[in-house]
Amino acid sequence: IILGLEPTLAILLALTLVVSIVTFALERTNILLGAVHVLLFLAYLMLIFAN
Repeated sequence: IILGLEPTLAILLALTLVVSIVTFALERTNILLGAVHVLLFLAYLMLIFAN
């Protein structure tokens, strides 16, 4: 499967998948995992507007 992503966006996608798996594997979430999700989202927005 070819997604047609730049390498930076592919890394961001992989990080998002890993963080999501960790979040859903735990019984309870905490503020740190929420902050990681927000930071990944902000990095994604930054990369969208940088291109």
